[in-house]
Amino acid sequence: MTEPATKTSQPTGALLESTYWDRHWARGPKADRYTDLRWLRGNYSYVVLDDLLKRILPKDEKRSFIELGSGPGRWLVYFQRTFGYRVSGCDDSPEGCEAARATLAASGIDGTIVQGDFFKLTGQYDVVFSAGVIEHFEDPSVPLKAFAQLVRPGGFLITSVPNIGGVNGFYHRVLKPETFSTHTRITMAQLRGWHTGLRLQERLAPSYGSFSLLRM
Repeated sequence: MTEPATKTSQPTGALLESTYWDRHWARGPKADRYTDLRWLRGNYSYVVLDDLLKRILPKDEKRSFIELGSGPGRWLVYFQRTFGYRVSGCDDSPEGCEAARATLAASGIDGTIVQGDFFKLTGQYDVVFSAGVIEHFEDPSVPLKAFAQLVRPGGFLITSVPNIGGVNGFYHRVLKPETFSTHTRITMAQLRGWHTGLRLQERLAPSYGSFSLLRM
């Protein structure tokens, strides 16, 4: 199931325009790359995240899930295959939405993809997930608050952000400043403080991953 494309405006405070993500996802892998979970098993950071998620999330085919910033749809496949959730995604990039739809179709998974501004989403979900999204805003607490409002009482908000304060950040700041400038640094203390302010009960708040100069 898919939703029709809609004309969107740039979310307030975003450091990147949807046209950037259009170019990014247009160059992305073919949809059949994500039909199974080999892409996850070949990435150490993803393997660690997989282990963390399995510690806290229940398997339940009745639970609803949404990924905010969902192109190219690989995490939709992961959460449906691993936990059985009814999956949805939202992205303001037309190319990102088409990539997610293609991934779901190639995987034989029924899901809903909405092209639009996730600040304008309504409804609530059992699991709300974002990976590498809130750091692309001048004030990351703003999208985090919007994401939290989409969580059903008793549900889960899962937020993954890169650490750009260490060696990876130094590399990009010096050699790839155009990439570094599109990120806002988020410390663990900041993230936990925002959680407290939103009255969220933390289940896990770890640092995970590996050293990499290829991605940030």
